[in-house]
Amino acid sequence: MMRRAARTVGHAAGILALGCVSACGDTTATPIVALDPGPGLSTDPPPPPTDDGQLATGPVFGLCDVCDDNDACGDGNDHCLRYRDDPERFCGRDCQEGRGCPAGYDCVGLANSSASQCVPEARTCEHRRALEAPPRLAELRVAALEQLNLERQRLALPLLAADDCLDEIAQTSSREHALNGQRGTKYARECAPELPNCACGWATEFQVTVAEYGLVWSRAMTLALDLGLATSGGAEPPLTTMSSTRVGIGVLLGGDESWISFALGD
Repeated sequence: MMRRAARTVGHAAGILALGCVSACGDTTATPIVALDPGPGLSTDPPPPPTDDGQLATGPVFGLCDVCDDNDACGDGNDHCLRYRDDPERFCGRDCQEGRGCPAGYDCVGLANSSASQCVPEARTCEHRRALEAPPRLAELRVAALEQLNLERQRLALPLLAADDCLDEIAQTSSREHALNGQRGTKYARECAPELPNCACGWATEFQVTVAEYGLVWSRAMTLALDLGLATSGGAEPPLTTMSSTRVGIGVLLGGDESWISFALGD
């Protein structure tokens, strides 16, 4: 895997060399990004999904989301940051996560930490304020299922029906993915050892993180479906299984980052 080296950025026009957010020891460099340490990532399990009136946002924040401390941002390697001339804080992301920083982001060294984080090339998260708020989770699921079934129809595959039980599984899976930075953990732990006797008739899963500068919910869904319908290494695309008849969809939106899961059942 190709890794991008972190850049420690010094003074630039309009950049003020303010102190670190909290005690940070001896620091000789003067990067434009300072780490806001916070209390660290909670080890509590993610809360269960509520009803279909819920939003597809929180409790995990993604790239460029406003944050108070590290606990709010992604997994344990993602940090709450601020620029030295700006008190507003925002979530970064570990540069090695997801095969490097997404489009529109740079890998930058921090003033008071050995960590490096993905930050916007534009050096601002102001763009998030101008974007339209996403629909409710139930509406996102309907839109995603319509797109998925259009592709399955084009491929002469059986159409999938929405399933409330699988929806809950998929939503919890997306939350665990965002909190732990791992893929397939829920499926591997709870279903794979029990096949074919999984809860809700759960048979297989596709889980993905998508991210780019200026990401909106509709673009996130399109990217996720494109990946789920693509052939990789000669294997059958995960969202084109002939035997599947039902699907649950989990969506967690966080700034310029989204975690999306599809739980399929026979």
